[in-house]
Amino acid sequence: MSIPDASEQRHVFSTIEASPDGCAAAVFDTMPLVMRSIKREMQEKQATDLSTQQFRALKFIQQNQGAHLSRLTEHLGGTLSAVSKLVDGLVERSLIEREPAIDDRRRINLRLRPEGAEAIERVKATAVATLDSFLQPLSATERSLITLAMHTLRSALERRSACAAGSPARSEESIA
Repeated sequence: MSIPDASEQRHVFSTIEASPDGCAAAVFDTMPLVMRSIKREMQEKQATDLSTQQFRALKFIQQNQGAHLSRLTEHLGGTLSAVSKLVDGLVERSLIEREPAIDDRRRINLRLRPEGAEAIERVKATAVATLDSFLQPLSATERSLITLAMHTLRSALERRSACAAGSPARSEESIA
């Protein structure tokens, strides 16, 4: 939908489903399309040799330095053995490192190495460029509305996450 001039905006905005349920459905329906589009472009451009799971693991470790394997497993939704194998590959590529926990030598903490941070930044740069190409045809008003909606959604999610965790919202959260 393109945004009409100011005289037509009231009509357009009155027809957009603004209930929480309608908004949630729009986000739910749109996010998979966005992610598939980025993934397809990344594969076509051979922009990364990371799988989606590897990238999600790197982002989680970046945001949760020192997290242990079981937390990563919970985040990724796999089995402990499968995630351990994924971590082995990331360690072999020098993207992350394992360290024994200070309080429990049996527990292993995961840390992102500078090479892992660089890999994340390369993927992000390519993804942003891909999204930029999708957003270029939109008007400045349409891009502003999307930007505002994304900031609003992120802020709401960060507040909810902070309340659930009992801590202030983190500015570097991600859906990765």
